[in-house]
Amino acid sequence: MVSETVISRYKTLHQACQKWVQNPRAIPLEERELLATICAGTFREFKDFAEIGMQKLGFKLSEIQEDIAEYMQYGPRKRMVQAQRGQAKTTLAAFYCIWLLMNKPSTRVLIVSGGGAQADDISILVTRLIRDWSILCWMRPDTTKGDRDSATNFDVHHALKGIDKTASVVSVGITASLTGKRADFLLADDIETPKNSMTQPMRETLLERTKEFAALCITGEIMYLGTPQTKDSVYRSLPQRGYDIRIWTGRYPTQEELERYGAGTQVAPKIMQRVLENPELQTGGGITGKRGQPTDPDHISESTLQEKELDYGEEGFNLQYMLDTTLSDALRTKIKLSDMVVLGVGSDSAPESVQWTADPSKAYKDINPAISSFRMYYGTGVSEKYVKYEHKVMTVDPAGDGGDELAFAIGGATNSFIYLFSVGGFRGGLTEQNMNKIIARLVQYGVKDLQIEKNMGHGAVTALFQAQLDKLRLNCSISSQDESFLEFLTTVQLSHAELYNALSGVGVNDYHVTGQKEKRIIDTISPVTRRHKLVVSTQAIQDDWELCLHHPAERRIFYSAFYQLGNITYDRQSLVKDDRADAVQALVERLQGFLAKDEAKVAVERQEAAVREWMQNPMGYNDDQYRRGKGRPRTTGSSMNRRGFGRGRR
Repeated sequence: MVSETVISRYKTLHQACQKWVQNPRAIPLEERELLATICAGTFREFKDFAEIGMQKLGFKLSEIQEDIAEYMQYGPRKRMVQAQRGQAKTTLAAFYCIWLLMNKPSTRVLIVSGGGAQADDISILVTRLIRDWSILCWMRPDTTKGDRDSATNFDVHHALKGIDKTASVVSVGITASLTGKRADFLLADDIETPKNSMTQPMRETLLERTKEFAALCITGEIMYLGTPQTKDSVYRSLPQRGYDIRIWTGRYPTQEELERYGAGTQVAPKIMQRVLENPELQTGGGITGKRGQPTDPDHISESTLQEKELDYGEEGFNLQYMLDTTLSDALRTKIKLSDMVVLGVGSDSAPESVQWTADPSKAYKDINPAISSFRMYYGTGVSEKYVKYEHKVMTVDPAGDGGDELAFAIGGATNSFIYLFSVGGFRGGLTEQNMNKIIARLVQYGVKDLQIEKNMGHGAVTALFQAQLDKLRLNCSISSQDESFLEFLTTVQLSHAELYNALSGVGVNDYHVTGQKEKRIIDTISPVTRRHKLVVSTQAIQDDWELCLHHPAERRIFYSAFYQLGNITYDRQSLVKDDRADAVQALVERLQGFLAKDEAKVAVERQEAAVREWMQNPMGYNDDQYRRGKGRPRTTGSSMNRRGFGRGRR
């Protein structure tokens, strides 16, 4: 609510500006500076300026909008505003740009958006308000003196702006050249769009563009407005870069939803305070009545939100009005890490049976950043009886197509399950050292089947691995004392004879892949995970992340097999890196034949067990009848006679 003092000063300012509205060029310098001082003094608080500005546009400033306005003024230098669609955050941001220029006319404002047209829309609102609002007439440019007066380049009157080649307000799209731009306030408005953030490489490019903002606005304010499009949104990197994120949801988040906003730490304090004071606000809303109630009912009512939920669907509503990407991501990604079974299992044998459950008490908890945004669960109902693996295999992706890792996956199959023992990659590509690391893993897990993708080099990599195996076997047979070979023996902790036996019988084969990589990976792995038939050892998760640590900190997460599997979509180049996911796909493809065979065997065993049960109790008697009859119901003569048996029939 604007105070009476502000209203009185506003009326005085309005009256003082009336005589200059038609000819602002004629305002004397002293008068212009006086009007600037009065204007700044009247609107010390941005929320007051925003409220009167909204009234000029024919609207009333809501409580939530007032809260957003206060954050814009008093929030950290580097901040982000996320608010539901229709909350007028962009309009408030336009008013904020004017308010900054009003308080300090030499301010340089740079507006950047996902598309140039959008940035122009904001600057158009800024320039129109300055041109049409009488109390701002003293700010209007004088084109006869060289002031710029366009939506993309706009100047506050030169007498107040001072000498600076940079325009007061500049608007550009995120893809435009930012070289040479300077700003005291940078507004990044919806720079992330579905079009420019669909794939991980796109997001990487976008992220690199946003890193330029710090160089354009060295000491000034940077404020983001926007809606995350995925859980890997560039906005998610902002906290690590020193930005504060504040979210104003359309509905009060439920307890379950709060976990998706950093346990509620990013939700606006005003909203959280209301929830704490009145938990009933978290229920009673939505089409089913199970969602929270509207946070800004005077601006966007319950009926409006329900209408939007019907129009957008659950996914679109969660994204646009709750700022929650969870469902959107779930629908786009086809491999669910939550469908995998996590188990501490070795490479010699596995439990005869294991069950999957999404029980929160069975959640796999690890500080591994690659899986921090996913949920994985330990297996339950693990049998005490263990069975040997029917087959074990190691697959290798030699990192073609510009890859920089020699990726691998190791696993086995038994009793209708595929087990992933280890997965990772060695930086540096195909070197003798890395080949030895691959062979060392092969020996460690007792694998005799080495499968190598031959797309790169048309089988040359396979030949190199075969040659390296032959070399190692030869060194074993002659008890070589070569320093590098002895170092390898130390690594595998084996003697010459033991290593020779481990390498004996190892077969090196290759395979060729065709078709779109993303589709191939999803279509192979997803049917297995959906049936909860892919068991991931805890060692595999650990190996995967440990081998990511050799890469630069800001990029190592992209190398994780589990990050790749959890984020891959059917979109081409949906991932920055996919070598490890490719190796896992090859592993599953080579073992799924055993899975099918085991499932058939299990089906036969199940049928045989059913027959045995029927033979023991063909009449289906209950336990009480069994106990009375000591294992078999006793048949009396009278009962047999009633069935037509006994001494004969009449």
